[in-house]
Amino acid sequence: MDTVFALGLVAGMVAVVMLLHAQTRDAHMRALAALGDGLTNPQLHREHSAVTGLRGGIAIRHELTTHGAGSDSEPFTHVEVATGGAPLSLHVVPHRSGDAGHIARGEMIDISVGDAAFDDMYRVEGGPEDVVTKLLSPRLIETMVAGRRCELETVSGIEGPRLRLAIQGWVDTASTAQELWDIMIDARMRLERAHAALDAEVPLAMTGSPYRPEPDDAPLREARAARAAEASRVEDLCQQRVARQAEVTWVVLAIMVGGMLAAALMASH
Repeated sequence: MDTVFALGLVAGMVAVVMLLHAQTRDAHMRALAALGDGLTNPQLHREHSAVTGLRGGIAIRHELTTHGAGSDSEPFTHVEVATGGAPLSLHVVPHRSGDAGHIARGEMIDISVGDAAFDDMYRVEGGPEDVVTKLLSPRLIETMVAGRRCELETVSGIEGPRLRLAIQGWVDTASTAQELWDIMIDARMRLERAHAALDAEVPLAMTGSPYRPEPDDAPLREARAARAAEASRVEDLCQQRVARQAEVTWVVLAIMVGGMLAAALMASH
């Protein structure tokens, strides 16, 4: 009877959790449907608690999600815009205790943007650096230091590279959501303008006969390739560090499991 009661209790708890999850998902979808009124051609995605659409001709994705798992789970909102193919690697995250050591060993970079509060709170790892510093607008910086924990990163997906702002809490009111959308659209436009400005700085080269010179775009292509390579180097640096951290985690877990098995064997003899 005790076993049956325990199994029934577990089943009941699972049913309650599933019911609460479904109710939360339903509430999210109602809120997202209302947010869709501020977008052109809005589409709801129930499986991801997200709404997508166009704002000012630029694709927006607004998702209500969580970071972490179990008791460490926290509500977060993701606002994403497509980068339009412009070369960019960006990872703006809160400073962590081990950052100084990674930076000293050349395993991490940290770009200063000149805002003391922002630089104290966040590590800016990105490239091309000349583009990153122009992408971070005063409104975006103000939003990220306002109190809620934030992350700003480039992410990949089947829809292509995107720039994602993750902000703590579920943003489900139209006024706040539209403010975040406009900030991210501005970041997308700043990204394009920064690359265009760098293109304009490349001297025009001429080729051919002195009597019939023709413009040569080789210097421009080289400059663009150099910016793309810088973005790739930064992204590779980040991925290598993540891989090393994963290896350390697996080693620690293996040692813990090995110790537990050894202790169990010793206790059995």
